[in-house]
Amino acid sequence: MGGEHEYGDVGLLTGIQTVRLPVSDLDMAIEFYSGVLLLPVVEREERKAELAVGDGTIELYVPMERESRRPGGPTGLILSTDSIYDFHRRMVDEGVEFIIKPLRSSGRLTAMFVDDDGNEISVIDRPSRKRPEAPSPSG
Repeated sequence: MGGEHEYGDVGLLTGIQTVRLPVSDLDMAIEFYSGVLLLPVVEREERKAELAVGDGTIELYVPMERESRRPGGPTGLILSTDSIYDFHRRMVDEGVEFIIKPLRSSGRLTAMFVDDDGNEISVIDRPSRKRPEAPSPSG
């Protein structure tokens, strides 16, 4: 399968650009993802909208009748937060339903919630690795 050319670090995958999620009602979905999860809307069209998250986007779309993918159930989408407990408290206050409350699994804190269509979304705790330096003592 490989050629005889040796490759360096150029041409490798660098991130996820867009994840697509089917929804039943675009306005309702935008209200949840933008109004509750606080993701900014980047672009809006008749049947789809893109919302920014990190360096990528989530594209919410209303599936055409001929499409087999439908709203609800596992999405495979895993988001991250700098504090899963604060995220969980904030979302519970907003009325978001959690299937799995924050728990430690495979060495990392994780939780799972659903949007208004029943799309299952996981979130993991990824605290910033950059900690503020303590001020140096005077003197």
